[in-house]
Amino acid sequence: MTKSIVVALDHAKLGTLLDATVERGLPAEQRKNKLFAVLDAALATNDKILYVPGVEDSELKNSIADEFFDDFQSWIKERTYQNRVLKAKSVKREKDRQKFDPDKKKNSERGGKEQWDMDVRRFMWENRKHYDFVVISADKDFLKNTFNADTGLGRLQFERVSFKSLMISLLTHPEVDLTRKQHDHIVENASPNGGGFGQFSSLEKQQPDIPESYEAALKVKEEARQTNVLEDRKKRKTNRKRAAKRGRKLFDLGAPIFITGAAAYAMHDLITREAEESGLPYLEAAQSLGIEFTREQLKDLAAEAGIDLAITLTPIGPLKKAWDVLGNIDDIVSLMQLYGAAYPDNEVIQQMAALADDVAGSAALAAYVEGRDALTGAVGGAIDWVFGSTESQEEAAEAIGKVRGAIRDGGEELGEAVVNGMTPEEIAKLLIRQAGRSAPVPLAAPDLRNPDLSPGRAPEGEAPFAIQDRLPGSVEILPPSLSPEPRAGAGQEARAPVERAAEPGEDRFARKTSYDTYRKLGRTPEEEQEALEHYEDLRRESYIDTGNIHMAEVLAGELFKLRWDRSAFATDDGTVMKYPVEKAYIDPEKDGHGYVRADVEALLASEGIRARKWYLEPNGKTERDLAWGSMDRDGYGPRMTLSYDDEAGKRHVLTEAFQAHVNGARQRQQAAREKADRELAKAYGLEWPDTSGLNPFEAARKQLMHAARLPNPDQLTAGNRANEQDHQPMPKPKPEPHRVLPTKPLPDVQPIPRQKPRLNPLHD
Repeated sequence: MTKSIVVALDHAKLGTLLDATVERGLPAEQRKNKLFAVLDAALATNDKILYVPGVEDSELKNSIADEFFDDFQSWIKERTYQNRVLKAKSVKREKDRQKFDPDKKKNSERGGKEQWDMDVRRFMWENRKHYDFVVISADKDFLKNTFNADTGLGRLQFERVSFKSLMISLLTHPEVDLTRKQHDHIVENASPNGGGFGQFSSLEKQQPDIPESYEAALKVKEEARQTNVLEDRKKRKTNRKRAAKRGRKLFDLGAPIFITGAAAYAMHDLITREAEESGLPYLEAAQSLGIEFTREQLKDLAAEAGIDLAITLTPIGPLKKAWDVLGNIDDIVSLMQLYGAAYPDNEVIQQMAALADDVAGSAALAAYVEGRDALTGAVGGAIDWVFGSTESQEEAAEAIGKVRGAIRDGGEELGEAVVNGMTPEEIAKLLIRQAGRSAPVPLAAPDLRNPDLSPGRAPEGEAPFAIQDRLPGSVEILPPSLSPEPRAGAGQEARAPVERAAEPGEDRFARKTSYDTYRKLGRTPEEEQEALEHYEDLRRESYIDTGNIHMAEVLAGELFKLRWDRSAFATDDGTVMKYPVEKAYIDPEKDGHGYVRADVEALLASEGIRARKWYLEPNGKTERDLAWGSMDRDGYGPRMTLSYDDEAGKRHVLTEAFQAHVNGARQRQQAAREKADRELAKAYGLEWPDTSGLNPFEAARKQLMHAARLPNPDQLTAGNRANEQDHQPMPKPKPEPHRVLPTKPLPDVQPIPRQKPRLNPLHD
């Protein structure tokens, strides 16, 4: 798995970029659209964008014209909402400034405040194991990156792009429409004699050529657009086939009438869009997507659910109605997944699909199964509030994101409301109040393993991501899916399964299952590779030891689990990692590592930290510490990283050297066990040595050296006499009568000749 790519553009050059590509005096909407297109072309072609808030009041405001500044802020906000923006922390301490400004350019004649440079270097240094970087700058010193070896910064690996190369590439970018005047301005400043955009870097992978003319640049743009159109068309066709497959499964499993009706609407829309793009007749377009229903059949199915295909509807309508009609969250999730695949570019639908996943995975729903319908109905009421209080799709998507935030952050309060028997209307009011205080949850970035997936969706067959921990005493609920049994929603009649021949290789009865417990192997690509290599080494060694490939695979799996596992203490309990708390720390008291939790909470309390949630994860020190032993000389376990989310939801790393007191837990467990042994011995009239205060070795020696005396019947207490009949010694078995064995061999049986023992079996 490759790392995500983070692009960092020198913020001092943002004003130059916009001045050269966006005309002044455009209507507000047109200006905003063009600014967004330019910034996306320059920065958003990679996975992540690095933003430096520390220069917002200095370099940014001094660089970007007032006419463009608000639109730039809107672009940052929207890309942040899409989970595309990473923010660099500001370097403030003098010690850090000396490290991340090793040339001492700050406030010098050849440098300015250098804040962007320091903040970006620090971010790259701290995240070098997690991301690959592309830096766009006109600062030759930053791109050259030759520093004193003591700082380590010279070892930073990143791709260099000069600002001059960026500006030349925009001349032929298919998404950037430039006037002839803008084209000529860029060419003039990018020419060898211009110098307005700086110079090329000798460390760049490539240096683009300036087009021969404005007309030549337009021709290159048009060819690129045609290629993009074909690629987009292919991608849309793939997405429609995937959505159609989800729809067919709903029919095959005998879903309630409303689900099949809503699915019919989505499938009709898929066919209509495919027919318009491909020019095929309706029936042929349906067959190309693998849909075997005619227009009339889909119309009838939709009509049974009260949906008229002849009336122009937005796809949001059936989804909104689903929360009111369906009382089963599993049915709602299944329908949301279909619409999420059918409308990957509709942000409102994507948020609603993610909302259904959040509800299905919420702590309240998992802990209080009897309150599922109440919580589901309450979310339906919150959705009514969303669409009744917003005027645009952007506002609706953001409001649904706030409802998601309320469900994730307010799980305990919602759980109490459910268990206390509050009505759906009362829970809806509580949820709406929480949503008003919550920050909107952004859609997840597209999964790098499957770039065709729409934002916020998990790969098929994987459990949906849930942030909140399960509440104490909760019971695990299977991931949302349609049961193979026909199931009716609230007031709905179950439909018989639609007969359809299964496609080759397709299992019509496949369903999501809780056997799919993990979602990711390794927290980083490097850790994933280490896990795979470790398993292969174990499998190879096990095969050498056993000589049986099947036994080797079983043995390798068991040995692998000694170090690798998911963790309830991690930021994502679905990620398999090396040496999590459950593997690095023993659990002598068998209470789910209660002493680790107690030590963490005691440390947070001593620091005056009010954490919404805390996490404990292994780091590079953990494995090194375990190589020496499970605890140090003072009885503390291996070092791990302790982080927490504050009340505002912002994550902080408190320490990378947290250690729980292992020996204290072992001593408490030993004391409890000895107390139980003494009580048991006392019940039988036995003596048990007192080993309190001794180390484990001395205690074991004293116990082994102690000779237990049999109880004297006269010394038995009255309580023990009452139980005397229950503890009678086991009767000895009666010996069988001796049989005289024959001294002569039986007929037809030759005696085995006696042989001298072979002292050395290797020597004859």
